[in-house]
Amino acid sequence: MPRSHPREVDWFFARELSLHGVIMVKRLALLIVCIPVFASAADPRSVSDLSAALQKAKVGTTIRVERLGEPVIGRFDGVSRDALLISGKPHDVEIPLDTVRSVSALESARGKGILWGATIGLAAGLFVASQDEGATITSEGTDAVTYGFYGLVGTLLGGAVGGVVGSSIGSWEPLYP
Repeated sequence: MPRSHPREVDWFFARELSLHGVIMVKRLALLIVCIPVFASAADPRSVSDLSAALQKAKVGTTIRVERLGEPVIGRFDGVSRDALLISGKPHDVEIPLDTVRSVSALESARGKGILWGATIGLAAGLFVASQDEGATITSEGTDAVTYGFYGLVGTLLGGAVGGVVGSSIGSWEPLYP
């Protein structure tokens, strides 16, 4: 077909580019919508992986289970054939294994609390001993007993307080995935 006018050719070419651009934008929008849907649907984890991960949890441990609905927090009671058993305050819950997205166990910080409390208590005990006018460390070491006593008492009291504080503070350690 011979081209008679350059304007007709330009208009046809512009219309073709415009149509091609619209198709590309539609494809891009479709990709943006579909990728998250397929990514969430294709979950590579299996029920056997979850069962293996739950072998690490001790019965009676406080766990948090993320599932399709809201998270559930309670005491781990075990696993039946196809459900995770959790005892909670309002009632016991059976969560189907295929709806579980993640499981975390509450780990206490008691050990770290004891260490930090004992260290701070030791420092405080030695500071209190240094404020005692009669207690000075001499070459004979007669006042070392005073420093040792205050240091020991500070370490024990600080460790006890640190253990109590650390027991009340915990962190969620992931078990699955």
